[in-house]
Amino acid sequence: MNLDEYGFVVWITGLPGSGKTTIARRLEAKLKEKGLKVEVFDGDEVRRNLSAGLGFS
Repeated sequence: MNLDEYGFVVWITGLPGSGKTTIARRLEAKLKEKGLKVEVFDGDEVRRNLSAGLGFS
């Protein structure tokens, strides 16, 4: 199985402020170095752009 032929998802979970975004961005950079297509969905960005004003619930 070649990873460039199949999609996969990496979920990074944890408490607020625990470094999830930092880890995700570093992983993104490493995967892109290998020529993989990467998309990061950061909860803070989703809330800010898609659901502004809704909060965490």
